[in-house]
Amino acid sequence: MKLIGPRFWNYSTYGWLVALSLALAGCQSNAPACPPQCAGADLRQADLSQTDLRGADLSGASLYEARLDQADLGEANLAGANLIRANLSEADLSRATLYRADLGRANLQAANLHQANLGGANLAGADLRNADLGEANLQGSFVDGAILDQTNLSYANLGGTDLRRIDLSGANLRGANLESVDLRETDLSGVNLDQANLSRADLKQAILRRATLVGVDLREANLERISLYEANLRGADLHGTNLGWVDLHQVKLDHSTRIDDKWRLVWEIVNQGAAGRNLQQADLSQTNLNGADLKQADLREANLFEATLWGADLRDVDLRGANLTGASLHRADLRGADLSQTNLRNADLSQADLFQVKLDDTTQIDAKWRLVWEIVNQGAAGRNLQHADLSQANLQGTNLSQAILSEANLFRTTLRDSNLGETDLSHSYMLGANLSGANLQRATLTGSNLGWTNLNRADLRLANLSDTNMGGTKLFEANLPQTSLKGASLREADLRGARLTGADLSYTNLIRADLAKADLTEANLSWADLSGANLDQTDLSTANLHGAIFDNSALPLLGFDPEKDDQP
Repeated sequence: MKLIGPRFWNYSTYGWLVALSLALAGCQSNAPACPPQCAGADLRQADLSQTDLRGADLSGASLYEARLDQADLGEANLAGANLIRANLSEADLSRATLYRADLGRANLQAANLHQANLGGANLAGADLRNADLGEANLQGSFVDGAILDQTNLSYANLGGTDLRRIDLSGANLRGANLESVDLRETDLSGVNLDQANLSRADLKQAILRRATLVGVDLREANLERISLYEANLRGADLHGTNLGWVDLHQVKLDHSTRIDDKWRLVWEIVNQGAAGRNLQQADLSQTNLNGADLKQADLREANLFEATLWGADLRDVDLRGANLTGASLHRADLRGADLSQTNLRNADLSQADLFQVKLDDTTQIDAKWRLVWEIVNQGAAGRNLQHADLSQANLQGTNLSQAILSEANLFRTTLRDSNLGETDLSHSYMLGANLSGANLQRATLTGSNLGWTNLNRADLRLANLSDTNMGGTKLFEANLPQTSLKGASLREADLRGARLTGADLSYTNLIRADLAKADLTEANLSWADLSGANLDQTDLSTANLHGAIFDNSALPLLGFDPEKDDQP
């Protein structure tokens, strides 16, 4: 009989003994030689690198952690084999049968798997970087956690495979069969999918930015909420495809692209603009129109149900009778728009500009946004807005002087350049609000949360900010003379160039605050904590520093020598 050839004797000690026992067993029982007949063989951790195993029967064999790098396994039968953690880098597995083989965490870098049958195989955690799987059958295989960077999957059969959350960026999937494949949240950015079959595939929230999809079959596929930014869809078939909320910006279409009329219209709007266009009764429901130019467009009775219009230009647009239920208009510019008889129930108008917008009694709009509209267009000087929810509203330049906003919700509200003089903002929630350039003279903000608020260049003269949380707040060049900040937390606040002459900062937390070039003359800093504060060029002349805490490194800036003076 023909025993194992010379190239086969490159084993580890364990693997060599396995081979010897197999050979002896074959001699005693007239069993077929291994190779080529190795079905069910125990070859765990065997060193078979560079071995000629072409056409060998290794079905059901245990090759756990075996070395098979650069081995010739072309047309070999490895059906049901255990190849967990095996090293198959640069191995030739072309036309090999790996049906239901376990290749979990195997090293298949640069391996040749051209036309291999991997149906039902376990490839979880396998490293397939630069591997050639062209025309391979992977139907029903399990690839969770597999590394497929720069992998060639052209014309491979992946039908029915679960590819959720797999990073396929850089892979070649030209002509691949991905029919009914689960590709949700999968990264396919920059991937070549030309001529691929993606019919009925689920691509919800996948990333297809700059992907090449020329001639691809996407019939009845689900592309909901994906980004197709700069993708090439020339000649693609998107008939019946769900393109809900899809980003079609700079997507390449041509006359041969088969796409439903609704989505071609959306593509035209986002890529060519629709200023002044007649879009009466147009169906734009559940579309992505972010940043679209629709100024002065006629959208009467249009269906914009749950459409996203983030940052869209809707100035002077006619939306009478339109359906904007559940639409997202975040940061949209609606100045001068006509919203008479419009349905805006559950619409998101956060940071939208509602100046000179036309509403009437038939306009259906949530109470919060009608109140915002009233403040923007009618002002609210002296108005009682206690407990009001004005979070994320755009109230830029509004007049709220002497208004009562105690305990109001002003989370991330834009109040830039607004008049809040003598306003009661005590115990209000203003985290992340923008109050840059605002007038807050004599305003009451005691106990308020102003963390990470923008108060750059705001006028806070004689305002009461005692016991407020202002951690991380921006107060660059803010005007704060005679202001009460007693007991406030200004930890890590930006107070560069701020004017704090005569301000009460006693018991204030100024740990790691930036006070460079700030004017603190005659300010009361008694018992304030300035540990780690930046006091470069800060004017503390005539300031009350009794009991204040400083780092030793700051003492020279204050004219003290820590080696000579016991305390400042």
